[in-house]
Parts: sequence; C-alpha cells; structure tokens
Amino acid sequence: MIPLPRLRELAERYLGPGLREATPATVQAFLDRVQLETAHRPPPGEPWSIDEAATSYEEILRDFFWYTLHAPTEEAVPRLWVTALEACFGSLAAAAEASPDEPAAEEPA
Repeated sequence: MIPLPRLRELAERYLGPGLREATPATVQAFLDRVQLETAHRPPPGEPWSIDEAATSYEEILRDFFWYTLHAPTEEAVPRLWVTALEACFGSLAAAAEASPDEPAAEEPA
C-alpha cells in the first residue's frame, strides 16, 4: 500500500486542501493515481501471475479486513481510508451518472 505521507500529498493534489475539490470524478482520478503507484507489475515480457487463494468476493473481503485489522497502523490507515473513500464516493458517482451536469475531472498539474 501507499505510504501515508504520500497518500496525504496525493489527496491534497487531486482533491484539494480539506478535500474541498472532492467530487466523484476527482476521487476517481485520485484512485487511479494511487492504483498506478501501488500496482505490482511484472517486468516487460514476463507473464502476469495472480496469487489469490480466495474463491469468492466475500472471502477476498474477509481476508482484506482481517489482514488490515492486524496490520501496522501506518499500513492499515491508507488501506482503510482509500477503501472508505472509494465506497462513499462510488455511490455519488452512480447518482452523478444519472445527472450529466458534472464536468469530467482533469489531471492536476
């Protein structure tokens, strides 16, 4: 997971001070950036390998929360904060799709 200081830096850059610019679109851009920074990619030409023993989404969720509950605080806070942000703004994104008035997010400078 992303280190907490880097998460704070990206949050302010993408979502503004105090999250004042947080919208479903800017949150999605932020989450995309976090994903880029935390994705484990194989070297070029190497095959992708998914090492996952879980056989259901429920099992993946249980594993995630159990692991996070026992993780060090510096690791648990970013994992839970990103998960909560995605869950909360995801419901707003669904509502925004019904209303085409919201402009698309732009990549911050």
